[in-house]
Amino acid sequence: MKRTDRLDNIVIRRARIGDDAALVRLLSELGYRCSQGFARSKIRQLSGKASDRIFVAVEKQVVTAFISCHILPMVHQRGFLCRVTAICVLPEWRARGIGKLLMETVEDFARSRDCAKIEITSGKHRKIAHEFYRRAGYHTASARFVKEL
Repeated sequence: MKRTDRLDNIVIRRARIGDDAALVRLLSELGYRCSQGFARSKIRQLSGKASDRIFVAVEKQVVTAFISCHILPMVHQRGFLCRVTAICVLPEWRARGIGKLLMETVEDFARSRDCAKIEITSGKHRKIAHEFYRRAGYHTASARFVKEL
């Protein structure tokens, strides 16, 4: 089976309110616990903005993966920055090219919004994800510092 054959039935689209239960499962795979109401509110909140996206991968009406991204202005450089804040493919759907397809979707979205670059936030413990990003052409560029409020 060729790689493209595995993607023939995958549709990438923007998340909708009815995707909230799937988003809860995907976020829990990443270690983020949330309610269906919380997921629904995030889909609603981010769907209304031109600078934010939650894309989902769907096969046969099953949401198998998602990616979220946000467009931010940069004061120090031309254009904008696209930040990928979360991506997850359900375990039983991994290694089929869905993650790569989601990343390409975000890259196309970023280009359409005049982004100069894309950055991905990823926990230090996500070694497999880091290898995926490197294979997709991304490199480690800086340290990220966080303070919880």
